[in-house]
Amino acid sequence: MSAPAVARSLGPTIGKISILALAGVGGLALVTSSVFATLSAQAYNTSPTSVTAGTLSLIQADNGSGFTTLIDKMAPGDVSYRYVKYTNNGNLDAQDLRLSLADSVGSVLTTDAMRGLSVAVTQCSVAWTPATGACGGTTTTVGTASASSLKAAPMSLAVVPTLPAGANILAGQDIHLRFTIALPASSETTVNGVLPANTVQGKSAALTWTLTESMRDAGTTTS
Repeated sequence: MSAPAVARSLGPTIGKISILALAGVGGLALVTSSVFATLSAQAYNTSPTSVTAGTLSLIQADNGSGFTTLIDKMAPGDVSYRYVKYTNNGNLDAQDLRLSLADSVGSVLTTDAMRGLSVAVTQCSVAWTPATGACGGTTTTVGTASASSLKAAPMSLAVVPTLPAGANILAGQDIHLRFTIALPASSETTVNGVLPANTVQGKSAALTWTLTESMRDAGTTTS
């Protein structure tokens, strides 16, 4: 008769334990969720930051007798002038002008450093007058080379102005150049109508002149 009494006494105890366990789980859930709660704030510019990339462009134009004008029947000692204007047509300043030469024909005129063509480049601070070869401003010799060396490697042209530092061809600036193309003086003898070996006589060249500019030095601005 004592067993039912034991069962009756355990019933309330088990119920209390269950209630405490549920309360503990609920409390743990509240603590866990509060760990992940947070506050945040944002700020942004209401007017967009405008960014544009600059442009680098170089345009070549004949100034009277330019590169498109034929040089015909040169004899040793002859000199021909060619006048060309280059414009830095982009909105970025540039620097480091380099001149190179290609010859699609190939002959002693552009392969022989001594007997072939030579080139001298002179800058005028204003436009040249091709009819007279006069410069109404200041002239500066900016480079000299043989045609053969120009084919092998570009020649740097020390054009002016040289300021600001890191740029010497300003955006929108024109560079006025005169190319002095000469066939050096030499002596040859033709015997009974037979030209000498390795002659310059009757030779030809088809020249492409390429001027390259580089962008001004990269910089940092705070304004």
